[in-house]
Amino acid sequence: MLELSAALPERDLEFREQGRNGSYRFLQKLYGLLTSEYPKKGNEIVDDFLIAEKEKLIAEVSEKIETLRLNIALSQVFTFVDKVGKYKKFVSASVMKEVSKDVALLVAPFIPHVAEEIWNRNEGKGFAAVAAWPNAKKLNAGQERARKAVHLVEAVERDMDSLIALVRKKGKSASKAFIYAVPEDYKILSGFKEILARHIEQVKVLPITDKKKYDPLNKAEKATLGKPALYLE
Repeated sequence: MLELSAALPERDLEFREQGRNGSYRFLQKLYGLLTSEYPKKGNEIVDDFLIAEKEKLIAEVSEKIETLRLNIALSQVFTFVDKVGKYKKFVSASVMKEVSKDVALLVAPFIPHVAEEIWNRNEGKGFAAVAAWPNAKKLNAGQERARKAVHLVEAVERDMDSLIALVRKKGKSASKAFIYAVPEDYKILSGFKEILARHIEQVKVLPITDKKKYDPLNKAEKATLGKPALYLE
């Protein structure tokens, strides 16, 4: 797998111990995430989002394999596995079983033994090596909305990180983040406070319609659809 992930077929690979260790860590992460126990009921937005991202992955990996861009195909699997790791507490067991079986098929050409283990642990029929290659399905409306919702969460995360870095650059610190959102965005963000709290000690998501909200600098006035306002202290 190291050779395939690190270079194009027409180029030579310079072997490095660091690369081997990185490949080993990825295999551990891949196998661990795709064979773990997950809750029976998950967050519907996350379920739809991971299904949508899985369909996108199938299309991308299929195209890269056909054009022999195998390193890019594997890097796309790496990126997807990172997303699974980020949202693993929110995804349901049924969705993860579907995701895991399709990912097993996608990595079977590269790591067949690991793929068969993942396939078997998720109740795949027969062997992954002879199973039909997955076809990317068109996303439904719910899945499209879920992608937009998670992109909103990720945009807020980036804004938080930028603001925290700016505060630190000034020699100050912050332990609380207040996020002011329009009602539509509030419904989404309030379900992802655990994700947002990874960036700072405390996070509060407040709807701009709440007349009793804490907002010492009137930041809520700047919030628009798809662009919540932030305040740190």
